[in-house]
Amino acid sequence: MAEMSPLRRRMIEDMTVRNLSPATQRSYVHALAPWLDCGNVQLFQRFFSLRGYGDGGGSRETVRQRV
Repeated sequence: MAEMSPLRRRMIEDMTVRNLSPATQRSYVHALAPWLDCGNVQLFQRFFSLRGYGDGGGSRETVRQRV
């Protein structure tokens, strides 16, 4: 089995802290797998920016706090 990317691991940790069900977590990870596995946080910034979660800028921690 391949090692889990840091971005995927962090997303799962965040969803667990927010008490999302395991089924919801699997669904989200499946939907975002191409972006999670490439490790490109700029893709996430753009994704959330387009949905009104900020201006698309900032650090990884800023993006994490906005969501």
